[in-house]
Amino acid sequence: MQFDLGGYMFYDIEVKKANGEELKMEEYKGKVVLIVNTASKCGFTPQYDGLQKLYEDYGDKGFVILGFPCNQFKNQEPDSAEHVAQQCKINFGVTFPLMEKIEVNGAGEHELYTHLKNEKGGLLGKNIKVHSYNTNITSLKFEIRENASLVPNGTHQLAQGIGFYYKNTNGQVKQVKQGDIVPLEGYTNNNLAYDFYYGEPLVLGTQDQAGVTSRTRVVYSPTHQNYIVMFDSNWKKAEVKVYDMSGKLVISEKNVDASSDYVIKLNDNLKAAYTVKVVSEKGEEVITKILK
Repeated sequence: MQFDLGGYMFYDIEVKKANGEELKMEEYKGKVVLIVNTASKCGFTPQYDGLQKLYEDYGDKGFVILGFPCNQFKNQEPDSAEHVAQQCKINFGVTFPLMEKIEVNGAGEHELYTHLKNEKGGLLGKNIKVHSYNTNITSLKFEIRENASLVPNGTHQLAQGIGFYYKNTNGQVKQVKQGDIVPLEGYTNNNLAYDFYYGEPLVLGTQDQAGVTSRTRVVYSPTHQNYIVMFDSNWKKAEVKVYDMSGKLVISEKNVDASSDYVIKLNDNLKAAYTVKVVSEKGEEVITKILK
């Protein structure tokens, strides 16, 4: 699976300070920037002390910390950004910049976090080993939460259109749904393990094509003034789906001719993030986040 931001740069992103003043990330070119989402009523709040110490030790060496208050996790940051900044200065002596309150996932995810997740890649599509060394455990029950709240039974995809998967002992990749109970069977040496994925593996089927990287890419085209899909030369046909950040399918086209570039026609007047999923006739996939 391949992730690409389509040419969108970190330094192009604009945020707001706690007082509402605009700030462009290009101000931090040439510096090391640590971005932290914070919550003043969280159990990890004492980490402000450690962050402040880090900032004091390395701030004059080109190191910057930007704190973004977030209230998405059990309402642990209910106050205004300005109030949070004042309290952090009084209670923890914080002098590094605290910014506007934002959402770091879900439908209202700030473009900064969309960029960071996409640039890093994170766990998307990567094989995560789920182990049990206790032979008395015979099954796993999946509990899926989004923004700390349980999703409804039977739910597979989260708001961004991404779901969980596992590969059983026969090599088959299965969707994980809320409440699923999966038997642990067929393993030996007291080492029970499943291959687990957040986001689909490169190819869904009986075999994983590990190490295979498609040359299909989603990039911004100045000529078209829009994003385009540039297909791998081995692809003949493709299916293109585009989801908004709420998980709503906004574009769906099948049997797209892969011999020429495909223009993703989105609303030019709407600034938003989207997830683009491109699937070849052989089931090979590329998933990319883009920012309009």
